[in-house]
Parts: sequence; structure tokens; C-alpha cells
Amino acid sequence: MDFQLSDEQRAIRRVAREFADGETGRWAGELDREGRFPYEIVAKLGELRFMGMHFDWDYGGEGTDEVQQLVIARYLGC
Repeated sequence: MDFQLSDEQRAIRRVAREFADGETGRWAGELDREGRFPYEIVAKLGELRFMGMHFDWDYGGEGTDEVQQLVIARYLGC
């Protein structure tokens, strides 16, 4: 069994890590203290095509595989 990430999975990991380091990490404490929903962050997640990742293309989703979903969730705390 091959446990290495594919090139696409590594690219998704890089984007998720950069987003988490640059966006969610910077705002997380402030959002928690203020008790507000991060609409601007969710909009950016949509631009990155991370929203709807669990759904197949046929249903308007991104059609990502389970490993890609786990890689994204690892960095974004989904």
C-alpha cells in the first residue's frame, strides 16, 4: 500500500497550510473573543474551492477524494 501523497494532494496541502497560517491563525483568537462568524474567511475558502469538497461534481461539489478532504481538514480544523 502506498502512503505517499499524490502531486495534487501535496498541492492542496500547501494551499491549505498557507491559508491556515495566513488567514485563520491570524484571526482565530479575535473571532473567538468577539463571538462573531468569519464570513470573510468562509468567502475566501469558497474562492479556494474548499467549500463543498465533500460533494461529488454531479451535485455541485468539488469531488475531492477522502485523502484530500483529510489534508484540508488537518490544516483548517474542519
